[in-house]
Amino acid sequence: MNKDAATEKKNRRRANPKRRIIGERERMCVICRTLKGKSGLIRIVRQADGACAVDITGKAPGRGAYICRSPECVSAAKKGKSLFRALSPNEAKGKVFADAAFWDELTGLVQNNAESEEEGL
Repeated sequence: MNKDAATEKKNRRRANPKRRIIGERERMCVICRTLKGKSGLIRIVRQADGACAVDITGKAPGRGAYICRSPECVSAAKKGKSLFRALSPNEAKGKVFADAAFWDELTGLVQNNAESEEEGL
């Protein structure tokens, strides 16, 4: 077997279509547990001091969780514990908090998204 044939055979083995990621990466909403692309979700980050913040860029440091851009998921996150459970470190449950400004920002972001979708129809 010549050198070119060996290289070609090696490259064929590496090109496994099952292992390639095609398209956008998917994440799961911690509220409704549906899989969606990252652009269809909002990333919430627990900062070092324990405060929650909306991460628009998707690159902020800290532990992150994703929720849908639907008003139902935001209201469920406000009422329930699943968002805080996803953001809490194992050794310090209950150290995560969200103030009124966080909820206002999140609700405004979802309302703006809903309005832009209605205009697009």
